[in-house]
Amino acid sequence: MKQIFIIIPLFISLKTSAQLGGITIPSGHSSGTENLKLDATGNYLFSTEYNKVIMWNAKTGTQLYTFSSFSEKMNDYAISPDGSQIIISSWQNLISYNTVSGKELWQTADLTYVKILIFSNDGKSLLCGRSLGGNNTVYLIDPKTNQYIASVVDGVESAGEPKFFNLDDSQIALATTGALRIISNDFKIIARKTIPNEGTAIAYLPGRKQFFIEYRAEQQVVKALYSIEGSDVDVLWKNSRKRLIPATNGDKFLAIEEVGETSVHDAWLYEGNIPGKSAPAWKFKAKNTVTGGIMNSQTGKIYLTVVNEIMELDVKSGKQGQVFKREVADLGSELMSSLEYKYTDGKLNIMTEDSLYKSVDLF
Repeated sequence: MKQIFIIIPLFISLKTSAQLGGITIPSGHSSGTENLKLDATGNYLFSTEYNKVIMWNAKTGTQLYTFSSFSEKMNDYAISPDGSQIIISSWQNLISYNTVSGKELWQTADLTYVKILIFSNDGKSLLCGRSLGGNNTVYLIDPKTNQYIASVVDGVESAGEPKFFNLDDSQIALATTGALRIISNDFKIIARKTIPNEGTAIAYLPGRKQFFIEYRAEQQVVKALYSIEGSDVDVLWKNSRKRLIPATNGDKFLAIEEVGETSVHDAWLYEGNIPGKSAPAWKFKAKNTVTGGIMNSQTGKIYLTVVNEIMELDVKSGKQGQVFKREVADLGSELMSSLEYKYTDGKLNIMTEDSLYKSVDLF
C-alpha cells in the first residue's frame, strides 16, 4: 500500500528576516508598526501591528507580550492609569488583558463598532467612542466587568474621524472634524471648541496646552498649533513634509523631515517660544520613511516607527540607541492562527483557549 505524504508549504516574504530550519522568520514586525504609546511610568512602550498590540520594555528593548484583538483589524487600544490593564477595540469586539501576567481578563462581542478608547483619569471607567452611520457617540463601561454604565449626553451630532486626548487630571477631549468637546471627570461636556477651517487634531502637547492640527487653506496644507484656552492659532508649516513628534509631558516637541528620497532625516527640536525659522538640531539615518513616534521628556528618549521597526534616539544629540525588533512572527493566519514562533530560542508558542501558552522546542 502506498503512503501519501502531503506537504503544505509556508512562505513568509519580508525584507528583514532570519533563516532557521527551512522556515523564514521575520526579525522585525510582521507588518507595519504604528500608534506608539507609553504607560504613565514611561517604562513600557506599546506599538500596534494591524490586529494586535505589542508590549516592550522601553529601557531594554525587550518584547514582553503580544496582545491579540482576535479580529481582522483592530481600531484602538487604551492603557489604564496604573499600567496594569490594556483594552483593545475592533469593529467586532472589545478584549482586555493584564499587562503583568499577559493573560486575557475578558472579551465581549456585545460592544461593537467601537472606534476609540480612553480610560477615565481615576481608571474606574472606560470611555468608548462608537462610530456608526457617520455619527459619533460616547458611552462608559466598567473596565473590570465590561458592563455598560452610562452614555455621555451630547445634543450635537459630530462626524469625521474621532480621537480621544487626555488634557489633564480633570479633562478629556473628544476631537472630530472641525470640533472639540471637553469632557469633565463626571462625564459631562463642559465646553465646545471649533477647530479652524474644519481642521483635524493630530496630537496634543500637554506642556503647551495646545493641539497640533492640520487643515487646508488657500489650496495649501497648513500645520499649526491651536490653543484650547485662547483659541489662538500659530501656523508652523505650509505644504511641508515635516512630521511632528509629540512629547508625553513638558513643552518640547520634535519635527522631522526626510531629505529628498534619502535615508537621512533632519530634526528640529522645539521648546519655549516657537521661532519662525531655525536650523535643524541634528540629523539621523533611518532605513525607511519615519511614519510616527513619541518623545519621553523625562528620559530624553524618542521612539520612532520606521515601517516594521521602532528606533530609539537621544533627544539632545540625535544619537541612535537600540532598535526594537519583534521576536515573534505569525505563521499564517488562515492555517495556524493560534501559533507563534520565537526565533531567538527556537520556541513554537501555542495559545490555548484559556489564553495560556504552551511551548514546543524546535531546536
